[in-house]
Amino acid sequence: MIMKKYVCMLFAGCLITQVNAQTFQTADKSKDSIDAIVNKASQVFLKSAATVGASVAVYQNGKIYFYNYGFRDKKLKQLPGSQTLYGIASITKTFTGLLLAKAVTEGKVQLDDDIRKYLDGNYPNLEYLGHPVKLYHLITHISRLPNWLSDKAEKPGYTRADFYNDLHHVAIDTLPGVKFQYSNTAAQLLGYILERVYHESYEELLREKITGPLKMNDTKIVLNARDRRHAAKGYNKDGSFNPEEYDYAQGAGGIKSTTADMIRYMAYQMNENDPAVKLSHQESWGFDMGKGDHYSCALNWQIIKAASGLRKISQEGNLGNSASEVMFCPELKTGVVLLSNADDPEPVSKMANDILKQIEPNTP
Repeated sequence: MIMKKYVCMLFAGCLITQVNAQTFQTADKSKDSIDAIVNKASQVFLKSAATVGASVAVYQNGKIYFYNYGFRDKKLKQLPGSQTLYGIASITKTFTGLLLAKAVTEGKVQLDDDIRKYLDGNYPNLEYLGHPVKLYHLITHISRLPNWLSDKAEKPGYTRADFYNDLHHVAIDTLPGVKFQYSNTAAQLLGYILERVYHESYEELLREKITGPLKMNDTKIVLNARDRRHAAKGYNKDGSFNPEEYDYAQGAGGIKSTTADMIRYMAYQMNENDPAVKLSHQESWGFDMGKGDHYSCALNWQIIKAASGLRKISQEGNLGNSASEVMFCPELKTGVVLLSNADDPEPVSKMANDILKQIEPNTP
């Protein structure tokens, strides 16, 4: 096993604020204790057949720990680091949800706007019995739009014109807002709509509204030559090299980032004094899980809330040559980021869950 680690204090500008009325006790783990927890979980993770490399960041009570395992390039046997770029796949959708929340707080849009307000042309198909698809449906998987508009939509060369042409042929099969159906199409459409609202590209919005203020300088969609030198090589689940960067996935899955940047993002997401963050964590639909636990979907964040009031907020991602997980408990000021360069999401989610649960056993 190849591994390196280091620890730093919380960076300036991402102060964590406890906003719930209830106070929860959280014990500071020692560095040695966290080292042991992460290293034990990594040994299980590295036994997965598809695993190549992984970068981990742990946040607890103002301290941040970084760990790196395996290889960012199988051929060159290069160890990844906290500045290594990975595709974050569907974690991108939480950025798109946050951009929507910012548009709402800035008075640009309303969550329940009919999406056709922001589309050129006539789309009578984007409703069911007079009930339209609304903006918030697009980022909560209840729009009834398909996962992809066509087989071509998952491949490079599929243009925005192709997207809108195919969108005319979608059939909404039940009331929007009622029934779950996972949809990359919907998140991508929301990205296009936000571009129209602000008259800026999605990547410009990302930089202006999120990555710039948070100093997430390595978080972007389109990589330049320098970025590629710092990026992990991506691998399919069968171990074969997959060079695709998935830029075309845009607001549904096109972002690349590092653990150094994503821990900043996660820390920012713990501060619900920020109105856009608070709105992005607002339940859009949910159900009781039993034993006092409640699941809800916010603006693409998945939230499990225990009877105690403690929440686990998370999102995973995988897209062809990467798998990732962001998972945190804001009340306990603890969280984990895990980025991997192979398309094998199950061991990534398991490792992140194991780490968080062992650091904070009261996590839902």
